[in-house]
Amino acid sequence: MPFSHIDEGLSPTLPEDEGLVEFLLGNGTSLIFIKDEDSRIIYANRAFLAVYAPAQRDSIIGTTTVESFP
Repeated sequence: MPFSHIDEGLSPTLPEDEGLVEFLLGNGTSLIFIKDEDSRIIYANRAFLAVYAPAQRDSIIGTTTVESFP
């Protein structure tokens, strides 16, 4: 049985390579977005942005969902 840090009861950690983390978040098929305390979108991956019309995608960051879908 291969060693796994999860098997040892330790919490899994993200890789220290920020480029790898950004690649995984940005290129997956899951819709991933983060909002701030004012419900404004501060991060959105490609899959999430694909929900919006191509002309809207560059202006999604910094807006709320209500602003995008009146």
